[in-house]
Amino acid sequence: MQTEESTSDQIQQQQQQQQQQQQQQTTQVTLDETIGRIVSGQFTHAQNLKTLSRLTTQQLTSYTADRLDPLTVINPTNHSLAYLYFITARCLEATENNGLQLFQMLHHFVQVFEIEQVQLASARFAIIGKALLHLAQVMQKPLLPLQTFKLAIVRFSNNNPHELTSLHAPFLQACILAKAYRFPLEILSKDIEIIDPKKHNIQIQGFLEYFYYGAIVYIGNKRYHDALESLAIVLSAPIQKAISAIQIAAYKKFVLVSLIADGYLRTLPRYTAQGVEKVCRIHATAYLNLAKAFADTNTKQFKDLVTKTRVFEEEGQMGLVKQCFEALRRKKIKALTEVYVTVGLEEMAKKIGNVTADELELILIDMVGKG
Repeated sequence: MQTEESTSDQIQQQQQQQQQQQQQQTTQVTLDETIGRIVSGQFTHAQNLKTLSRLTTQQLTSYTADRLDPLTVINPTNHSLAYLYFITARCLEATENNGLQLFQMLHHFVQVFEIEQVQLASARFAIIGKALLHLAQVMQKPLLPLQTFKLAIVRFSNNNPHELTSLHAPFLQACILAKAYRFPLEILSKDIEIIDPKKHNIQIQGFLEYFYYGAIVYIGNKRYHDALESLAIVLSAPIQKAISAIQIAAYKKFVLVSLIADGYLRTLPRYTAQGVEKVCRIHATAYLNLAKAFADTNTKQFKDLVTKTRVFEEEGQMGLVKQCFEALRRKKIKALTEVYVTVGLEEMAKKIGNVTADELELILIDMVGKG
């Protein structure tokens, strides 16, 4: 039988072994050691991932003791996992001077990386989105990363257009910043059917951002009904503790786009979580006041609200507000023409207000053309 003393010794030895293992795990590895392990090919990708994840940003952006750039030592295909860590760290620190060279290296990596390796580090792969946005900003070339984004999405999703990746949202953000509203329509046209948080490191924030940015892209293409569908998805998404700021922003756009597309404030989907609309309405008082003026066909009140309330300009909504006013003016013209069929343009313009007879004629011609 084991004595209490021998049992105690065994427990103590086990504790010491655990402490030694913890110390080994937390011991800082050198850059040269890391490169040596990776190039040797003697370790598994999973083992290399543990080593790479312990490197600091300073190490990932440094040279070896022999003054060699790790990106010239490791291969973007054979050592995709390591290359991913080093290239993303470098790109996030890029400046105007070295931005183009780093972008070219990142683009090449996106073309040749080995999918099985990078899938082991989905959180790190997501940083490619931030890296591309940063490169576009420092080089002041907003169009530059769009093709790279698109290729990265296609390759990382194994060419499955119905799978949401961590790069979808930043890709749409990049398109919006570049005002390239038509460029992402091919990707947006594919319904999202697969959402794998573990595989693509996607949280609820990324899901909301994708459909919110998607709505902005649709608005830029004047596809208002598609925009409303995307905004409805944002607003009806499951919430855990509190409503997201993105949902509040989506509701404000939902109000304005509803007025443009439908001529009235569309109701939210029945499956929208309780309290979402209530909280959103509290934060969108100015927008709901506009909707009321629109419903009352009151152009003067609408213009007064826009003039006296700075919130629309501060929140970057003036473009949609102006389109709402045009929709309101057309609504009023249509209502008056049904009542005053024989009234001339001059008198009609006076009844409508804020429009000349010449402007009214052009509006009427456009309305007839659109049916």
